[in-house]
Amino acid sequence: MMVNFIIMHKYIPSNLDIDKLLSDVPPTFNYSRDCFVYILGLVTEIPAHTKGLLEKSTFVPINASILKQHVHNYRLYLDYLLLNGVFETDNRYIKEEKSKGYRYAQPYQTPVRHVEITKFTLIKGLTSEGNWERSMSQKYHELKNWFDELQYDYAGAEHWLREKYKADLKLGLHNTTPKFNANLMNIMRLKEKDYYFRVDATAGRLHTNLTSLKSELRGWLAWQGKPLVANDLKCAQPLLLTALLSEEFYENTSTKDAFELSVLNPKVVKTIDTAAIKELIRSGAQDIKNYVQAVESDLYVFMQDALTKKGYSVPTRDNAKDIMYAVLYSSNKFFSQPDAFCKRYFNELFPAVYEIICHFKKQEPNALALLMQKAESTLILDRITKRISKQRPEIAIYTVHDAILSPAGTEDYIKQVITEETVRAIGLLPTIKQELLSPLKPSTGALPMEYLGVA
Repeated sequence: MMVNFIIMHKYIPSNLDIDKLLSDVPPTFNYSRDCFVYILGLVTEIPAHTKGLLEKSTFVPINASILKQHVHNYRLYLDYLLLNGVFETDNRYIKEEKSKGYRYAQPYQTPVRHVEITKFTLIKGLTSEGNWERSMSQKYHELKNWFDELQYDYAGAEHWLREKYKADLKLGLHNTTPKFNANLMNIMRLKEKDYYFRVDATAGRLHTNLTSLKSELRGWLAWQGKPLVANDLKCAQPLLLTALLSEEFYENTSTKDAFELSVLNPKVVKTIDTAAIKELIRSGAQDIKNYVQAVESDLYVFMQDALTKKGYSVPTRDNAKDIMYAVLYSSNKFFSQPDAFCKRYFNELFPAVYEIICHFKKQEPNALALLMQKAESTLILDRITKRISKQRPEIAIYTVHDAILSPAGTEDYIKQVITEETVRAIGLLPTIKQELLSPLKPSTGALPMEYLGVA
């Protein structure tokens, strides 16, 4: 059940009785109760679908132009919620950069509950598919159809999540309740089989309930009673970036299986100096070789060790991964900033590689990130899952960006396909991490050390 046109659930604070509020303090404009519920739910829904948003701020940015498509007089609704102490705002708007942020006022910083809305025109607007959405649903129908057979042990996942919530509250961690609500909403949607399946138009990435689901909460997934196994392409972005370090990538004469820039993103070809990049590839052959070796061993661990030796604190591999994303995808202008030590050190280690990635960001700072996401989606969605669906149509497969989940017993075949298709695309043998997704124990002993305050 991918869409329900009669009833839709939104998630609002459990202690907020919206019907009583509207009765006690009637709005002075013509309003819809369901529009209020929709707007209230955005404060939980947006961070549930936006990784890391609640790490940056307690306020959730709500795009006014998108909101207006569904509630034309949205400002009146927002003003009412602010005036009656339900919402708070940072009142900060930066054109084309930041929308105003909103959060629940302190009395409503509680776990959420689901509330039904039934307004037909609102639900139709929220669930309608345009030409792009319809074409993507058809293109990847094999992947979409498997969601109908997905199983989720909601009771087990909810119990673990609430135990973690209690532990986080005791520790006074940042944004504990909003984070809990985002996770709770995601598992509630799985329980209710309220699935969504969207491919973004910029990079072709597939977004579903599983891509939004916190990794610790995937252990309660199953298919026909079988647990799922994840085949995860390690260091996926740095690995796929090696395609840019080959002259053949910029030509139309390479083998049909190898990635080509003109196929992945024809528009980028017009924004870069391919002759200069090819010269860098030739003159920086040793730098490129060193980078490829670091990627093959595990670039994140390599950078963690290298930066630690320089006196820069990098406690975990995940920290090193975050640093590398900033190194690769931050603006070229950031290079001279005091906080750009890691970017400058990467340039010392791999100068030719750094210069090549800079070429892609000269005109559009996000061009490289989008290109790498396009390479990832092409490899995973257009090559690997298509091949699996053709060769073994009986295997249920689910994607989480650079990982493929499938029932236990099928993981070695999936690994083989990922390996072969990656070699065809970029010429390198990938490292693939296999993990049986199993439930975590609902006790503080099962929580990561940082949750327990242990260094």
